[in-house]
Amino acid sequence: MMCGACPGGAGISRISGYVTLARMRPAVGALLQDIAGKRLVLTPFGDAWTFSTRMGKKSVLPGLEEVAAEIVSGPLDWQAVTALTGEAVSGVAPELACPSAPVLERIATSPLPTHDSLSATTPELTPGQFTAALLVRAANAHI
Repeated sequence: MMCGACPGGAGISRISGYVTLARMRPAVGALLQDIAGKRLVLTPFGDAWTFSTRMGKKSVLPGLEEVAAEIVSGPLDWQAVTALTGEAVSGVAPELACPSAPVLERIATSPLPTHDSLSATTPELTPGQFTAALLVRAANAHI
């Protein structure tokens, strides 16, 4: 899948593509912003995201994996993640777990569905489940 806003159409990840095809991008973005709180500002930018800190640092991140990595690089209240997403997170990084993590791993390694085939079925994860699994995956990779 290619970014429509990027000159030359830069490639985007399967995870970012899945969220877009499943029409969950606004909901996942809102959850990530709620979880990041006031320390970070997240804004959609084409198929990418702009990320700003309270100190004024701005960057463009190409996908949701990079957004999640930025969020977990700072302090994160996993109980708040559970409360906001409805998905129970347990353990300590690099062994955090949530029920949706295996589904996200399968999405990350499987070919993307077409828009028509995805819209004919219900997405495998809710935005909350997807967001919790994405943050767990990023936190486990961060350590």
